[in-house]
Amino acid sequence: LGLITGSAQYPGAAVLTTSASLATGLGMARFHSSSGLAHLVLHDAPETVVQPGPVTGWLAGSGIHHKKYSDFTTYLRHRWFLLLKRQSVPTVLDAGALYLAGKLHQPTLITPHAGELARLLSSRGVNVSSEAIEADPATWALKTAQLCNVTVLLKGSRTVVAHGDRVISLPIATPWLATAGTGDVLAGII
Repeated sequence: LGLITGSAQYPGAAVLTTSASLATGLGMARFHSSSGLAHLVLHDAPETVVQPGPVTGWLAGSGIHHKKYSDFTTYLRHRWFLLLKRQSVPTVLDAGALYLAGKLHQPTLITPHAGELARLLSSRGVNVSSEAIEADPATWALKTAQLCNVTVLLKGSRTVVAHGDRVISLPIATPWLATAGTGDVLAGII
C-alpha cells in the first residue's frame, strides 16, 4: 500500500493510517511524505518503507488539509500525486485528496464525513449543507457515487456505502467514532 498521508498540521494521521494498514496483515506499507513525517511513522512501525516505488493500492489525503491542494492543477503538479495518478491501482481518497474523486482512472473509494462531502459537492456545482447530508446520508452518498463514478463511504453516526445504484446503510454506531483520528484508522484499514 502506498500512503500519502499526514502533514505538519496533522502528523498523527501519518502514524494512524500506516499503523492501521499494517495491522490488517498488509504485506508492505510504502509511506510517502513531503512534510518530513517519516521519522514518526518509522518510530511506530519500523517495517514501513519510506522510499518511492511500485504499489498495488493507494491511500491519500488523510491528515492533509483540504485547502492545501484544493486546486486540481496543483494536486497534479505535486510529486506524490503525480505518482498516484501514474500507478493506476485501486485508491482510497480521504480528507485533503477528496478533490481527486472522479478525476482518476483507477477504481476509487472516498471516505468523507458530511462536511467534507458538502465541500466536494459544492466544488462540483451541487450546493448542499452538511446538515442536509446528515439528515439523508443514503441519498447524498448515492448521488455522489453516481456524479463522481466512485464508491462512497460516508462516515457519520450512520455509515453509508454507495456504489452505482446500490446503497448499504449500517446501523447507528457509537459516538466514539467521532473521536479525532478514527477516520484515519478507518482509511488505513480499508
